[in-house]
Amino acid sequence: MCEYGFIDKYIDTLGCELAVCISVIGYATANKSKIACRIVSNYLIYLSNSKDISFIFDGKHENNPPACDFKFDEQWFLKNNPQVQQEVISFIEKIREYIFKISINIGIPLCLVMFKELQECVGSYIYSKLSSKSDFISESSDYIFNIHTSNSLNDFKSLPTCSETSSFSRPPEDIKAYNNTCKSSLSYKNNSTSVSSYSSFQNTRLEFGLRYFEQVYGTVKDKLLNSIHSFHPNLDYVILANGYGDILSSGSLLTPSEIEIALITSITLINTPVQLHSHIRGALRVGTPKQIVDSAKTCLNSDT
Repeated sequence: MCEYGFIDKYIDTLGCELAVCISVIGYATANKSKIACRIVSNYLIYLSNSKDISFIFDGKHENNPPACDFKFDEQWFLKNNPQVQQEVISFIEKIREYIFKISINIGIPLCLVMFKELQECVGSYIYSKLSSKSDFISESSDYIFNIHTSNSLNDFKSLPTCSETSSFSRPPEDIKAYNNTCKSSLSYKNNSTSVSSYSSFQNTRLEFGLRYFEQVYGTVKDKLLNSIHSFHPNLDYVILANGYGDILSSGSLLTPSEIEIALITSITLINTPVQLHSHIRGALRVGTPKQIVDSAKTCLNSDT
């Protein structure tokens, strides 16, 4: 049995997919992305043809070779019926979103490691089927996505300035001047609001972050924010705008309950009890059943 065989005892409480997602989150947090992706591979095989839950967490099934021997290419994908194809895409998109959400806890470096491993695991064909639309950048901002094609640093000088484009562009060195002069048509897709300037965009990020923060923490939000502000005068803004605005509030693929479960899983493994307590309260506040919270908190401790 593989390293993660103990997880199967939580399936009755969590359900199969959530147990898989929590496992992946846990191993990504512990910088064990290869183990995380082995579970992903097993679950894809399960969706495709095994329908044997035990196979997901021990990798053994009489009708299937080990997941590492599978090649999830176009041929494999197309041999499945349309319903299974949609289940595969939906699952990978969900895993991708979970990893993005926990970046607030585990940081960008570990997320990049996990994303690269996930992309290699599922193959370029399946990954190309995932949504490529940003919740923040307008579709007309093509130059942003083509920066990587530049041959030298000098090529960046050819990027449009604020006056040359109606799309969101990188702020210049004089950020105050940028805030006053740069006009943008960037659409914050959570509410389809047209943002007219970089300054307005920052305020919108803060607004959405504060709204989500209040949804999770309720009446204690002011106490928490005052405490955070006392650590550093910019920290509350960064947490609200970037963490809760850009990351946790973006998209609609995950519910607040699913997001909080992901955060509880990763926070448990990085061993920060105060933050764990806050997010446990937050998870219960947004309607997560206590038995699921308890399982997410304890199921990975023995192995990761």
